[in-house]
Amino acid sequence: MLLVLLLGIFVSGQAQNSSAPRIGAANSSSTTVMTIAAYLTLYIVGRVEFFEHLRPYFFTTDMDFWRNVFKPDIPWQSLLHNAFICGAYTTGLLLTTVIIFERKDIVT
Repeated sequence: MLLVLLLGIFVSGQAQNSSAPRIGAANSSSTTVMTIAAYLTLYIVGRVEFFEHLRPYFFTTDMDFWRNVFKPDIPWQSLLHNAFICGAYTTGLLLTTVIIFERKDIVT
């Protein structure tokens, strides 16, 4: 769920200020709604067979890896692979957010 948190911070960081948002995130409630909408959209689209070829690129595909911990025989290879993918998405989103925020802070 850290990935969803960082998605919310990314969306929140896109707002220039409360009176003139860049992508429509005027306050914290709209940022929360946009984050949940993005997560649910990727989750639902990832389950549609028509978009099956895009499924490996959605972060929602790999977020269910924690359920493997409750299996009698833990598949460590799969668990570590999915954790690494979620970590890569988390690192990329965090770096993108920091770079955009720092640039925005300097420019505006």
